[in-house]
Amino acid sequence: MRALVLVGALALIATSTLAFDPADVQRLRDTGSCDRCDLTRADLRALALEGANLEWSDLTKANLGEADLSGANLTRATLYKTGLGRVILAGADLTETYLRKAIMHGADLSGATARFAVLRKAELRNANLRGADLTAATLTEADLSGADLRGARLQDAIMTGVLLCGTDLTETDLIQTQIDLASGDGATNLPPGIEKPTHWNGC
Repeated sequence: MRALVLVGALALIATSTLAFDPADVQRLRDTGSCDRCDLTRADLRALALEGANLEWSDLTKANLGEADLSGANLTRATLYKTGLGRVILAGADLTETYLRKAIMHGADLSGATARFAVLRKAELRNANLRGADLTAATLTEADLSGADLRGARLQDAIMTGVLLCGTDLTETDLIQTQIDLASGDGATNLPPGIEKPTHWNGC
């Protein structure tokens, strides 16, 4: 009996540590901002959060699908496995933001700043990253198939294992050594002077 009580208590503690703070969610809904907040697993779909301040906030596994976060400040926020399908992040600040395994299909990150951001294994298929600043970002094993990166800044970005099938990379500052580490296909558009690696055979 004592063991069952202990197991139940531990389960309750574990559940509480994985849930958002209701006061933080209400603050975000009321004011449109919530820096250093616990929004873990919160349902924030389709919210109008233009210019919101979410710096250092934890949005792990939250759902922000189709939300408008244009111009928002997400500096150093945690968005691990966060649902960001069709989210609007145009002009947002994602500097040093942790987006590992974030689901960002069809997201609009045009003109966003994501310098030093961690996008390892992020799903960015068909995303709009036109003119985005991804300088020194970690894109290891991210899926950028069909994404529009025209004019994006990718200097020093880590491209190991990135999927680039059908991706438009024209007018970017990529160099050959970065492309050689990635995977693409015949539909991948590269900057002038960059050759498609011989090992590319699709994604």
